Amino acid sequence: MEAKNQLLFTMIRNNGGYHLRSKKEKGIVLDEYCKTTGQNRKSVILKIRTGQYVKSMRKEKGEEKRKRTKKYDKDVSVVLITLWYIFDRPCGERLHPLLQTEVHRFEVNSLVKTPKQVL
Repeated sequence: MEAKNQLLFTMIRNNGGYHLRSKKEKGIVLDEYCKTTGQNRKSVILKIRTGQYVKSMRKEKGEEKRKRTKKYDKDVSVVLITLWYIFDRPCGERLHPLLQTEVHRFEVNSLVKTPKQVL
């Protein structure tokens, strides 16, 4: 399986990517790979679309799962979570304008410590 994933990875890289190619060019890559490995065409398409061949190669190399970097430190996230509960847990798009208009009022009444006061 490792060799098949490496073959698929090199074929895609040598042909200049997969997702940005035309339908005919994708078909050529798929046909060549299916003839070489004997795998089903639909399973190969699924493998490419989900990126399974890259994920399995990372596992084989011993790489860890990529993690997102945190945007806010602990103090700021505590304040944001408190405000999120006060405003009845809206989504981010609805929370943003509320924070812009209402945070000043919370600062004046000192109901919530803002990140400036925490630091």
